[in-house]
Order: sequence, then C-alpha cells, then structure tokens
Amino acid sequence: MALTTYATSAGVAVLSGADNDTDHATYLQSAIEGLRALIGKVPGSGQIRGINIYNGVVYAFRDNTAVTACVMWKATSIGWVEIDLNNIVHFTLGTAELSDGEVLTQSGTTATILRVVKQSGDWGANDAAGYFIIDTVSNPSYANAVATSALGSCTLDGAEQVNTIPAGGTYEFVNHNFFGSIATKRMYACNGVSPMFEFDGTIYVPLSTGNAADKPSHIAVYKFHLFFSIDASLQNSATGDPYVYAGSGANEIGVGDDIVGIREEIGNSLAILSRNKTRMLYGSDSTDFDLRTLSEEAGGIEWTMQRIGAMRYMDDRGFTSLNAVQAYGDFKDNVFSQLIEPLVDASKTKVTTSSISKTKNQYRVFLNDASAIYATFDNKKIKGFTTVDFTDGNGDALIVRCAANGEDTNGNEIAFFGSDDGYVYQMDKGTSFDGYKVESFIRLSFSHMDSPEDIKRFLKAVLEVSADSQVTLLFTADFDYSEREDITHSLEVSSGGGYWNIDNWNEFNWSEASISNPEAYLDGSGKNIGILIYSEATYEEPHTIHSAILHYEQRRRSR
Repeated sequence: MALTTYATSAGVAVLSGADNDTDHATYLQSAIEGLRALIGKVPGSGQIRGINIYNGVVYAFRDNTAVTACVMWKATSIGWVEIDLNNIVHFTLGTAELSDGEVLTQSGTTATILRVVKQSGDWGANDAAGYFIIDTVSNPSYANAVATSALGSCTLDGAEQVNTIPAGGTYEFVNHNFFGSIATKRMYACNGVSPMFEFDGTIYVPLSTGNAADKPSHIAVYKFHLFFSIDASLQNSATGDPYVYAGSGANEIGVGDDIVGIREEIGNSLAILSRNKTRMLYGSDSTDFDLRTLSEEAGGIEWTMQRIGAMRYMDDRGFTSLNAVQAYGDFKDNVFSQLIEPLVDASKTKVTTSSISKTKNQYRVFLNDASAIYATFDNKKIKGFTTVDFTDGNGDALIVRCAANGEDTNGNEIAFFGSDDGYVYQMDKGTSFDGYKVESFIRLSFSHMDSPEDIKRFLKAVLEVSADSQVTLLFTADFDYSEREDITHSLEVSSGGGYWNIDNWNEFNWSEASISNPEAYLDGSGKNIGILIYSEATYEEPHTIHSAILHYEQRRRSR
C-alpha cells in the first residue's frame, strides 16, 4: 500500500513539561520573564540618541558615562558590543596610489589601512590629499614625513588621531550603496554636533565636508549624491562619491530658512522642508539642479518627515501629504487630519521623532508626553487615527526619543525605539509592555440603525474576532448617547484555527475556528447604541476585531 503524506511538521515541538494548558501557560510566562531579565541597557548615560537597522543588525548610540563622547553599539546575541572607531591620519602629496588593506609604513611605525579617502588632487599628478582610516598603530606614532605601502607613497600630515564622536546630538540615517557591488551598501549618518560618517559594519569613516562648522543635521541620498543640511544651507557630495565635497559635482544652495528635513521624493525630486516653507530640488547634478518653491507659507515640523505611499509630515495645520501640497499649494485641502485637529494643535510642540510601519501601513509621530499618534492608510488614503500611550504599569513615562524601522536578516520588518532610560525597545513584538499589561479599548460611534427617532430594544451583540490565543474582552453597551448603559460583559475569545494544506502544522490552534463569535446578551432600549470593547492583559496574543453584529427589535417612534 502506498503511503500518502497529509501533514509535515514545520519544526521541532518545544515541550514545557506541563500536562495541562494552565501549567503550560504558567511555564511559558516564567520563561518569558526569565529571558526579559537578561535584557540589558545600552551602556552609558542619558537618552538613546540614535538607532539604525543596517544589514539586519540594530545599532544604537548613547553618550558615555562621563558625557565626553557618544559611543556606537551593536546588538548581538551576547549583548551590546562597542564598535571600535579606529584611527585617522591625514596625508598630502600622494605620489603613488595606496589601497585598502595595505600596510602603511613610516620608519618603524606601521598600521593597516582600512579605508583610503582621497578628497582632492590626483595620484598621477603627485598631489593627492585626504586621509586614511587605520587600525592599531605600532610605536611610535606617525610623524609629518613620507610614508609608503607596497605600492604607494604619500606624506603624512602629522600623527594619527583616535576617531571619536562628540556627546549629544540627534541622529538621522540613510543606508545606501554608492559603489556598485553587493557588499558596498553602507550606513550614512549625521547628528548635528559632528561631521557625518560612513559605516560598513566594521569600518567607521568620518566624512569631512570642509565646512567651518561641519555639523550637518539632516541627510538624504538623491541622484547618486549624498545630501546634507547645515542650518539654511543645502549641500551635496560629488556625483557617486560621498568622500568628496569640492568640485566634481559637489554643490551648495542656500534656501533662506533653516532646513528641518530632506528626503528623496518619487518623481525625480528632493523634498526640502523648512519650518515655514516647502521646496523641491529637480535635476541630476550641479549643472542642472533647479530649486523650486512649492509653498511660501507651509513647511514642516522637524523629525516628522517620513515616506509611506507619499511623503508625510506634520506642520502647524496638521498631518500633511506632500503630493497634496504639490496639487493644491497652500490650501487646507493638503491636510488629512481635520477630524483630529484639536489633538494635532495640542501635540505639534511636543514632537520628538517619527517612524513608519510598512506591514501595518502606518505613519507614527511620537511626543514628549510619552504618547504617540498613529495614522493608518489604505491604498494611500487615510483610514483612521489612534493614540498610543507609552506609560508602563508603574506609571513611568517612556518618552520615545528616536525610532527605527527596517528588516532583519530574514527580510521581516522590525521596529525599535530608544528612550531616556538607556533601553532599546522593540515595537510590535510580544504580548506585553516590557512585562506590564497592555491596555486597549475601542469605542464605536453611536448608531441609530437608520432610524434616528425610533426606539429599539437591543437583544444581543455578536463580535467577529480573530486571535492566536485565548483572549478575554470586556464589552459594554451605552444607549441614547450614554444616558443609560448596560452591564459589563466578559467575553472569552478562542480562535486561531488553520486551513488544511495551507498553514504550517505548529502555527495554528487545533480544532479552533479561524474567526471567533463571542456573544453578549443585551438588556436595554434606546434610539441609538454605542459600544465599548476593552482588554487588559500581559500574556495574551494580539487580537483583531473585525465587526460587531447587533440584534434588535424595532419599537415605537419616540414622542
């Protein structure tokens, strides 16, 4: 008899040793809390100043304990590991080209060249100048004299210096590949207190732009140029070369108002936001760059510029879409948050940072009162807004100071934020708020069931809910705009079933339906009804409420 395969295990089952569901849940919760205790802060002091996800790895920036420098850290399986920023030594009079990986020799002093940064001149003309990023230097230090490698020669401009990053600042990042090979996608960052830098996972390279106050605040990539802003100055690197900022396509444009954000926009343009103006840069390089003003009245709030479907940002009038600005100029029609205008007015001076969630199609703005406003889109149209509270179970406020969104090494979307306490928190992950209960509620608008003056007797509410584990919901109905209310019902939800030959064996609940229909029997009459659904849990998986079906009897006309 031939054997037929009906199901395949997707992995090895994890056994807790429990012989019932209650004990299994207890053991699982104990394991979660045990692992939570192993999570450590990013070493140092003060707030997390920046987070970036690069090649699937999370990097964080925090000032050291003495607040004399900012330190770059990498998240690993053994905790946070400090990144060695290596050394820098400047050179002039390069007469023969030196290359990455060669040993730089000067008398008895040696070090390996990690990165050659040529900023001006030419090796063939014997006037190449720039700097090397080098590893540990043998004694003694380099001096102002000729140094050589196996193939090259130059004159060093004095002793090497240890690379450091000043304390303070707010970090902004862009990951980009200027050099063409699959291995040359790199992280670029600015912080408003030091020169920009490049990082490839191993080698840190400060990017000297030649400005007297070389402290860019915002960064973007457009048409193979690395763009940055210093106050009201918009500048860019040479074409295809983030190391060169003089000649060869490098450029500077004054926009007349301090820049609060720059980002590449679909349609071959670079969006430039100032506090009260919106501009667009068109063209391919310094020979044809064309700066145009979209609005002389509307600008943006710093740290709110994000792309999700279109460019989104926040200004004094509310949440704004850039393509709406392009279409309607200074009209209020470009604002898509009119329905929450009082909330926006109360929040616009509190912004700390912003991020997006591609999976949930959300634009998120975080505030300094430990709250956030999430805007959710459906096919580029606003679907709704919600507020989120980042206060934990002890009443401690976690202010989101910086946030990052990206992909892990498997291509799954991941999101993190950093706060004042030195921790980096993963968003949209797990069942709790760092071990505390997650509280959620939804209040539906009052409905008169298409008969606003008729009294109805409401009999039952049936919810459609999906969840990956058992969930407890509290349900309350209000009648006639809360003039009367029903008792509070406790509803048990159990769903998470799978589909044969589609779902993985260990990723659904056996014998459960995919959608649960908990019922609440109502006892109330009125012209309309409003519903409040509430949950509070630490270990319950997320749930989704798809709909609420109301059973009622039509009664007399209200007199």
